[in-house]
Amino acid sequence: MQKKGYKQKTEKRAAIGSSATRLQRRLCKGPARLWLCLLMGLLLLTGCSYDEEVELCDVTVTLVYPDGAAGPYAGAAVKLKNSLASIFVDSTDAQGVARFTVPPGIYEASSSETHIDGDYRYVFNGLKSLIIVSPDSTNNVSMSLRMTKKRIVK
Repeated sequence: MQKKGYKQKTEKRAAIGSSATRLQRRLCKGPARLWLCLLMGLLLLTGCSYDEEVELCDVTVTLVYPDGAAGPYAGAAVKLKNSLASIFVDSTDAQGVARFTVPPGIYEASSSETHIDGDYRYVFNGLKSLIIVSPDSTNNVSMSLRMTKKRIVK
């Protein structure tokens, strides 16, 4: 046994469905179809024309060794870490300078190095935070190192 009005509702749904199908058929034929394809192509091309360029900045980190140390040393590892946790690594030259090319942002520089000279092991550590790198600044950073001297027991 069917409820009253059930047949009327299904007939209305069928009529709505058939009118949507007729609209689809009209849009997909002849010049309307051509215009629709051109419009979609134009939208696709304008969406692809966006070109983003990341401006890079040159940064120099100079390691400042404590008094009494034999530094600077070539080959000391220096790390730059930005606020997104991307890490950039470079080694120092004979003057204790590391050079980076990085995007603008806020960075943290760190260095840790061990040298053995005769009967002693020298450990140099340094950390500098909140380094702001931008295209309109010089981006030259001096990082002081602390030295720990340990006698090697043989």
